[in-house]
Amino acid sequence: MEAHGINNPFPVRIPSNDIPVGSVLAFAGEISSPEGAQQYVSPMQAWGWMLCDGRMLTVSQYPALFATLGYRYGGQNDQFRIPDYRPEPASGTGAGPSKVNDIRDAAYIIKFS
Repeated sequence: MEAHGINNPFPVRIPSNDIPVGSVLAFAGEISSPEGAQQYVSPMQAWGWMLCDGRMLTVSQYPALFATLGYRYGGQNDQFRIPDYRPEPASGTGAGPSKVNDIRDAAYIIKFS
């Protein structure tokens, strides 16, 4: 699969067929849709990845991911939940600011197809 980055006009090879469904990665790129975009499918979604945000999915729509996860993160019958790896909000406990390239600043994504 080839994709063009927003700031990179050159095609980038994404070997998504080599990554097993259910794999979770830290992702430092943009994960939200542009403001005002309707029916926007991010390149991340087009490549078969979604944000690990704890959402419920239907078994019939994501059978390969369900075969990997089952009800491990919740759900029942025809729905299952993906993991929720969103960062915890700052609690004001005096923890210092995150460091440059801190993995906590990344989003976690899961391969669904």
